Amino acid sequence: MKNIDKKKIIGAVLAVVLVVVFALIPGDENALTHEAYGAIGIFLAAIVMWMLDVLPMSLVGSLAIILMPIVGVMDFKTAIANFSVSSVFFIFGSFGITTAMKNSTIPLRITNLMLKLSKGKTSTIILLMTLATGLVSSFMSSTATAIMFYTFSKGLLDMLGADSKAKGTDLNKLGKALGLSAPVAAGIGGFITPAGTPGNIIIMDLLAQLGTEVTFAQWTIIAAPFGIIALAVVGVWLGIAFKAAPLTEEQMGVVSSNFKSVGSLTAKEKKAVCIIVLMIAAWFAGTWISILNTGTVAILGLALMFFPGIDVLSWEEFKPEANINIVLMMGTAPAVSSALTATGALAYIITAVFSGGVFSAMNGLLLLILISALVCVLRAFIPTSAAVASLFIPLMYTISGLVGMNPVVLCMIPAFWGPAAMLLIYTEPIFLYSYGDGYYSETDLLRGGGVPSLIMVVVTAILMMPLVSLAGLG
Repeated sequence: MKNIDKKKIIGAVLAVVLVVVFALIPGDENALTHEAYGAIGIFLAAIVMWMLDVLPMSLVGSLAIILMPIVGVMDFKTAIANFSVSSVFFIFGSFGITTAMKNSTIPLRITNLMLKLSKGKTSTIILLMTLATGLVSSFMSSTATAIMFYTFSKGLLDMLGADSKAKGTDLNKLGKALGLSAPVAAGIGGFITPAGTPGNIIIMDLLAQLGTEVTFAQWTIIAAPFGIIALAVVGVWLGIAFKAAPLTEEQMGVVSSNFKSVGSLTAKEKKAVCIIVLMIAAWFAGTWISILNTGTVAILGLALMFFPGIDVLSWEEFKPEANINIVLMMGTAPAVSSALTATGALAYIITAVFSGGVFSAMNGLLLLILISALVCVLRAFIPTSAAVASLFIPLMYTISGLVGMNPVVLCMIPAFWGPAAMLLIYTEPIFLYSYGDGYYSETDLLRGGGVPSLIMVVVTAILMMPLVSLAGLG
C-alpha cells in the first residue's frame, strides 16, 4: 500500500480501542451506567476520528449513530430519533442563500464597501466583519447569520483568488480569520438579547420557575456589554493570530474594477433580496412563533427561490453548492452529543465537578473566575446552548444558595458561554459550514478562540456583579 496516512491509521486504531474499552465497563446504576460509559466511548472515538480526519465528517457521525445500538447505549430507533432533521433542513435551505448570493453582485457590493471602510487593512476587515456578524446575530438565528456573513467573506476571498490549500499565504491567513470570525461572532451575538438564541429564552423560563424574573430589557443591559467586549476581543485577536499583510493595490483594484461594471440590481437579484429578507424576518419572528423554526423557514425560502415564475435558482446552479458532507454532518453531530445527555453521562460529570465542597468555601471574584473557566471548558463538549441552560442553571442556583450570592450573577455565566462556543468544532454545528471550505482546522480554532476565551473568563467574573446590579437585579 502506498501513501498510507499514519495519522489516519493511528486515529482509527485509537477510536476502536476507545469504543471497545468503554463498552466493556459494566457501569453502576448509582453513578455512570453501562449505557453512559458506552456513550462516552463513542463520543470520544468520534472526536478522535474527526480531529485526525480518519473518515469524512458525515460518515463519522453516521457510524457513531449505528454503533449506539451495537454497543448497547440505546436502540436504533432512539439513536436515529436524535438525528437533527431541523438542522439538516436548515443547512440544505441555507445553501439556497449561498447560491443566490454567489450568482449575484450583492457580495461584490458589500465587499467594495468593506474595503473602502478598511482601506485594505486585513485586520480592520476582520474586525468589521466580526462586529457586523455579532450585532446582526443578536436578533436573528446565529447559524443563519454565520452562513450569511461567511458568504460575504467567501465572495471576497474568491474574488482575490484565495486558496484554502495554499497554507501560509496572506490570503489563506485571511481565509482562516474570516472563516472563524463568522461562527464565533454569530455565537457571541446570540447572547446579546433574548431573541438571539432559543437557549436565552429557556434560561429566562428556568430562572422564572426558580423564582427570579428577568425581563427582555434587563437581559440586554447585562448581556450587551459582554457581547460587544467579546466581539471586539475576538475581532482584534483573529487579526493578530492570523496576521495577513494589507491587500495590495492590485488586489484592491480587482474588486474596484469588478465593482465599476456593476449597474443596478437586476430583477433576479431583487427577487433574491426580497426572499432573503423575508427569510430573515421569519427567523427573527421564530423567537416567538414556534412554527417558524429555522428548518421550516429555510426550506420554504429555498422552495420559493425555485418556484415557477420566480426562478431565482435552477437545480444546475444549486447542486454544486449543496455540500452533502456538511448537510449530513449537521444532522449526525447533535445526535452523537445528545447521547451523552440522554444516558445521564454529561449530567453526572457536571454534577461531580460542581458538587464539591470547594465552592461553598469560596466567594467573590475567585469563585466567579473558577465557575466561568469550568463552564467555558465543559461547553466544548455540550452540543447546544439549550443543553447548557438545562444542565447548568439549576446547578448555579444551588451554588448561589451555598455561597450566599445573587443567583442571576452565577446563572448569567453559563448563559454567556452557551452561545459563545470558541473551543471545539464538532459539538457546535454553527462552525461546520465555514469549516467545510478547508481554510481552518481544529488547531486553528484553539489558536483563534483560546486567548479570547481566557480573556472573557476574567471579564465575565469582573463585570457580572456590577451589570446585574445595573439591571436592577442586584
